[in-house]
Amino acid sequence: MKTKLLILTLLIFGLEPLLVSYPHAAWAKAYFASQSEMLKNSQIIAVVDVKKVEKADAHGVSRTYSQKATADVEQVLKGSPGKQITMYGGEDFICAQCQFKPGKTLVFLNQDNNLLIGSNWHLSIRPIENGQLEWYARDHHSPLKLTKFDDVLKSIKAKLPKQVKLSPPLAKLNEAERLNDAATGEAAEPSASWQAYQAILPVAAQHLSELEYIAVMGKPGGRIYAAMLLCHAARQASEKAAVKTSTQPGARPVSQPAAQPNSQFNSQFNSQFNSQFNSQSISRPSAAAQKDALETLCYCNGSVVYLSGCKGFPTSIREIASKLSGEGKFMNLKLE
Repeated sequence: MKTKLLILTLLIFGLEPLLVSYPHAAWAKAYFASQSEMLKNSQIIAVVDVKKVEKADAHGVSRTYSQKATADVEQVLKGSPGKQITMYGGEDFICAQCQFKPGKTLVFLNQDNNLLIGSNWHLSIRPIENGQLEWYARDHHSPLKLTKFDDVLKSIKAKLPKQVKLSPPLAKLNEAERLNDAATGEAAEPSASWQAYQAILPVAAQHLSELEYIAVMGKPGGRIYAAMLLCHAARQASEKAAVKTSTQPGARPVSQPAAQPNSQFNSQFNSQFNSQFNSQSISRPSAAAQKDALETLCYCNGSVVYLSGCKGFPTSIREIASKLSGEGKFMNLKLE
């Protein structure tokens, strides 16, 4: 009885994301991403030729998969999948499953504890027949309509961000598979990706376009770092705007966090950034930019290895983003 009342309360107040956040609950409801969300949250988008489908018993961070499919990769739109991949479906969630069948297919994938899985339930797997496939009629997932394959490819390419030039620390973040914090463990200094994050932190507002690119196109750890940096830039812009418009007597400017170089790597790239962008004006990210960066990740079903010192464990990207968005921190990671 209590469970029924809880469900009714959640539905009345429109709190569907809360239902989604409990993947093992018997009453959980699948969240179907919009087209734009699926494009952003998929680590890999590719056209593949499924050669073999068989039974499996594979375990991810939060789900078990009963089907696997081996496929040749014919065309890559996003990510770096290699020439042949193995994908997993048949999730232990009967309301929404990925089911593979042999043939040419447009796939949208994420990584769940080293397993490639559909990023948006059955909508992740779009079989192509006679040059057509069922595709979004609008950004929302319903209804789908039969659409020419070439038109779908053109639309996806147009919606994905264009390649941008990345300086060394930004390139380091873009390739960050894991998510590290400041803990060193047995190492003499923090990880290279954490040092790159710290180097970019004081000048994040000067690199909004690059960070927005990484937040969509980067590796799992890099996407989270970029979202955190976009939040930091938005907060700084808001504080500066508040100081500028304040008319109260004795109002004091909000102090800005200084760079904290903890290694030669940090010092080198902070110096490089300062000299390279000293004459450039700083753009002002809107509150929407901050909201979108983390909220998009709150609906990502992929996982990332979170590493703190010597201890590392696969963690849901959705869990990390939800904690950062709601509480401002996850484990030893904090929004600055």
